[in-house]
This record gives sequence, structure tokens and C-alpha cells, in this order.
Amino acid sequence: MAALQRIPVFLLMLLPVAVVGVAVAYYAVNFPFRDDYALQDQLLRFRPQDSPAHAFRYLAYPHQGQLIVLTRLVFLVCLIVGGTLNYYALALIGFGFLVGILVILYIAFRRAGLPPVYFIPVPFWLFSLQSYETLLWPTAAIQTYSQMVLVLITFYLLARAGRQIRLVALVPAVLALFSGSSGLVALIACMLVLFRQRHWRSAAIWAVTLILCLGVYPSTSALPPVNMPAPAVSLSARIESFLYTVGSFADLTAGLPGRDHQQGLSVGMGIVLVMGCGYFLVRLVINAFRRQNLPFWDDFFLASSLFLLMLALTSIPVSPGAPAIGLPGQNRLTSALLVSVVYLYSVYRWRFYAFRRWEAISVTLSTVVLSLLSSYWSLEGIVYQHRQTLVSYVNWLQNTPAGQQQVIRTIHDPSATPFFQQIARLTGPAALTVDAGTRLDSLREEPDQYVFVQEGTASPTPTHPDNGTYILLTSPDRQYLFAAWPAKPVRVPASPEAPRSTPNLFYAQIPKENLRPGRYRIGFLTNEPANARLNMTNQYILFSPADQPPNGQSAQPVAVQ
Repeated sequence: MAALQRIPVFLLMLLPVAVVGVAVAYYAVNFPFRDDYALQDQLLRFRPQDSPAHAFRYLAYPHQGQLIVLTRLVFLVCLIVGGTLNYYALALIGFGFLVGILVILYIAFRRAGLPPVYFIPVPFWLFSLQSYETLLWPTAAIQTYSQMVLVLITFYLLARAGRQIRLVALVPAVLALFSGSSGLVALIACMLVLFRQRHWRSAAIWAVTLILCLGVYPSTSALPPVNMPAPAVSLSARIESFLYTVGSFADLTAGLPGRDHQQGLSVGMGIVLVMGCGYFLVRLVINAFRRQNLPFWDDFFLASSLFLLMLALTSIPVSPGAPAIGLPGQNRLTSALLVSVVYLYSVYRWRFYAFRRWEAISVTLSTVVLSLLSSYWSLEGIVYQHRQTLVSYVNWLQNTPAGQQQVIRTIHDPSATPFFQQIARLTGPAALTVDAGTRLDSLREEPDQYVFVQEGTASPTPTHPDNGTYILLTSPDRQYLFAAWPAKPVRVPASPEAPRSTPNLFYAQIPKENLRPGRYRIGFLTNEPANARLNMTNQYILFSPADQPPNGQSAQPVAVQ
């Protein structure tokens, strides 16, 4: 009977997992995105299928100044097993690592001896379409979620008694160190836990291992150089950024244009979480002087909370007005994990209080509503990410020499889709000579991107994300296609002074890092099931990287020719 009563509880736990899993399975595509192209090219350079030595060189090759061994290993296994890279499968593997985070937290929760009903809020915190960019980006998904799995496994093993288990915990800890920058932060948290446990011999072994690993770690000189020194960020701005990252779970519309961001609510949530962590950490320090051995959850909370708080510190922007370091989905995972750990530890600490059941019920109900609402709002974001991935591959096809494309197809050769057939029919050098059929409504320049707003456009739908209007920039030697944010009847700023709402308006952001210098004619390509059309304007963008405003300056209107 008890097992039957738990079935609705487990079904409710699986609801957010199913929502995000179905979205990933529907919107993921077999095309690379951003860093995926670099890993793909490096697979060709080292040809790991030739010999184990080449495979080791590929795994140990630094990416943006750090090692990503586990991510490269997943790519390598996918290539060896399937004979080709399948980015759709890689996105599903990344989602599988996110499920692994939930499984580890549930195993740790069961050690508290509490009923499963108290675990219901955790899946709703961890699984949300707010992380749409990370979910559909294979490299980011595998890198972010796999490293967190390794870190949580390390904390779980470290919190268990036994010298042998503490030595076994070194394996995932070292792998986490060589799989991303968060691994070093995790090792520092582990050392603090070992000192708290007073296991001096184990702490010495961990310290020697850490020194040896850092000795073979690539130098930070591999990082790209900074062209000009950025002005210092004030202390108050650093604190606000830290608190926002800690509480970013509460910003249900993060990354969505046309919606008011709940920055104050996120900062408030960050204050509550920092105060909660501080309260429990002080009590743990006091108990550490009274007795040597603490229960499992005390050590697990100590390691997890210290790691997540230090990780939030690393996301503070390096210059005024700059965004936080890391993807919004990565920072949201840090916040959601901290919320989960603080909640589970508070339930464990206060398990003998009579009011705990009603508190758990209220937290569960409010969490279910907020998570589903957040995923609904973020549905337009995951549609946009799907479109971004498609157009990034179109731009690669348009601007990559045919010989290089032929080489890449030896490890990745996706099948053609109707979308690409429509693009090939309408674009090309002839687009420069097409008569003008429309005019651009609004264009402004920001430090790192152009922002287009245009009325009279078509919108994609959740069931047909490929449809809708795209921006085409074309020059005699290059062409670029950019996806617009899905049009919705929400408040979208057509200009800083005149925000307005309309259902047939799009909002497009064109990163300057994706453009080569040149003079580009602006056009609009609309893809619809029965009618694909191209409307060109007589307006041009004259892009030169030297003309970019310094980082931190306000956006300015662009003079289009």
C-alpha cells in the first residue's frame, strides 16, 4: 500500500523532467552551434581514430585556456560508436547528465530518512526551459551538466565515512578538475571539508594530488588577450551581481526580450539564500569544535554550499555594464542547485518540528506553479535557440570554402531539410540585385551587437519553429542569415523612447563577433509552409570592428545608408 501511495509523488517529480525532455527531443537538431565547430575541427586535426596517442592529444588539447576532457571524451565516443558526429544525440546526452544531477541529489536525500514527498520541489527547480540556450547547445550542455555530476559525486563520497571512500572520491574530483574551471573550485571546497573532518592524512594526499594536477594544467596564457583595460567594477556592483547570480532562479524571464526582468526579486532571493547558508555554516563550524564526526548531510551541505557560493563569485562581470560571466543557463543551474541544497538541508535539520509538513506542502505548490509558468514563458526562447542553431549552420555553409566543407563531411554530414532547400533557392549573389520591396523600421547599435525591430513580419510557432522571418545581410563575397526573436503580443522596445506592443513584430540581435568587416545590404527572408519569399531593402550596414563603441557605453542609433 505504501508503494502505491508513492506513485503519484514520483509522477509529480517526473513532470518537469518530462516537459524539458520532450522539448529537447523536439527542438534539438543535428547541427553544431558555436563551440561545437571548434571541437569538430579539432577532431579532424588530431584524427583520434588513427591511434590512442592521437586520441590522448585530442582529449588533452586546451579549449579557451582550460581542459574539457569529459566533453571531448563524449564527442570522441560518439564519433567512434556512430562513425559520425550526431549533435542531436549529443544534446540528449547533455540532458542525460542533467537527469544524473537529480538522481545524485535524490540518493543523498534518501540518506536523511525522509518521505519522498519532501523531494518534490527539487525537480521543478532543476528542470526548466529557462536554460534553453544550454539545453540545445551540445558542448554547453555536456560541459555544464557533466561537470556538476562529477562534483556532486565527489561531495557524496567525501561525506561518507571511510578512508578508502575518501581516496575513491579523488577520481571524480580530478576528472572534474580536468573537465572545466569549476573543478578547481570544487577541490577547494573538498579541502575545507577534509580540514573540518580533521582527516589530516587524507587532506595531505588531496593537497599533493591538487598540486600535481595544477603542475600539468595548461597555462592561462592560452586565454585570448584583452585589448584594453576595463574600468574597475565598484564593490556595490560586485555584491549586487553576486546576489543576482545566487538568486537568479527567481528571475523567471531571464534572457527574454520584451519582458520586465525581476532583478530586485532575484537579488532578494540571493540575500535570503546567503543568509540561510551563513546561518547553517556558522552552526556547522560551532558543531565541528564539539565533535569530530558529523552526519552525512552536514558534510554534504558544507561542501555543496561552499562550492556553489564560490562558483557564483566567479561569475561577477569584469567591467561595468558587462553581463555576468557564463551562460544564463549555467548561472541558473548554480542558483537552482543552491536553492535545492539549502531546502533539503533545512528539511533535514528541522525534520522533528511539527510544522514542517505544511511548509513542505506550501513550497511544493508554489514551486510547481512557478516552474511551469517559467517554462511556458521560456518556450519562445527554446524556439529561438532552435532557429539560431539552424542559421549558424546556414552561415557556415555560405561562408566556408567547398573543400573544407567536404573534409568536415567525413565526420559530420547532416541530411538536407526543406528549410535549407528554401534558403538555397532564395539567397546567393543574386540577392544583391533584387529590387527593394520594403524598408527597415528600426536599427540601433550596442557595444557588441546590432538590434533590429521590424513590423509586418511572420512569426514561428511552437510546432513549426523553422517558419517566420529572418534577417539577411549580404555583400559581394559574404552572406549572413540571422534569426529574429519569435514575435509575441508583448512589450518589445522598437526604440528606447517608444516601447509598443504588436503581434507581427520581431526583435533580432546580430552579434558583431559573427560578422566580417564589409558593407552589407539588409533584407528579410520569410519562410512559410507554402510561400517562402525574400524582401530586400535599399539600406546597408557598413561594419568595421574599429568603429565599435567601448564596452560599457550606451547603445546608439545606427546610420544606415
